[in-house]
Amino acid sequence: MADFNVNTFTSKLKGGGARTNLMWCTMTPPQGIAGMSNWTYLCKASQIPASTITAIEVPYFGRNVKVAGESREFAPMTTTVVQDEGYAIYNGLVDWMQKMNGAMSNKSQSGLFASRGAYTTQITLTMYKKDGTKDQDWTFVNCWPSTMSSIDLNWDSVNTIQEFTVDWQYDYYYHGQANISKLSLIHI
Repeated sequence: MADFNVNTFTSKLKGGGARTNLMWCTMTPPQGIAGMSNWTYLCKASQIPASTITAIEVPYFGRNVKVAGESREFAPMTTTVVQDEGYAIYNGLVDWMQKMNGAMSNKSQSGLFASRGAYTTQITLTMYKKDGTKDQDWTFVNCWPSTMSSIDLNWDSVNTIQEFTVDWQYDYYYHGQANISKLSLIHI
């Protein structure tokens, strides 16, 4: 039987519930990518992406049994950036993507792919409690920007600051408070 007592529900909601707006996203871009110094302040939104372990379907007497597979997939992480009038982060991301694949040349910068660290970075997403203390963190390993969204411009828009989103590809992420041995993580 369901317990309709609201006090029972609220007693289970530790700390009044985790808030979505108490987040801080940090990143140190690869060497040679300029304009990203205000990232932490202008990255106003992020997400904790989905993580999927693929299933292997094994037929058994006319029915498929699902067994955990060996492949784990991580969905891209999307961040939202507030645009300043200097376009520093926007231009830095354009430069980063240009070095990976030139818009006109269709070539990468010479030697860029010699090491993963030359074009990837680590992004950390930190959540805070309402009293300002650090609560949880997620670390995304070997990140690189794959998509920058359009920026909508419109004469009808007033009192609005430009924003754009960035989709990040990465190898994997780990949750700092989860029971994961960081020594067992493979760094590529």
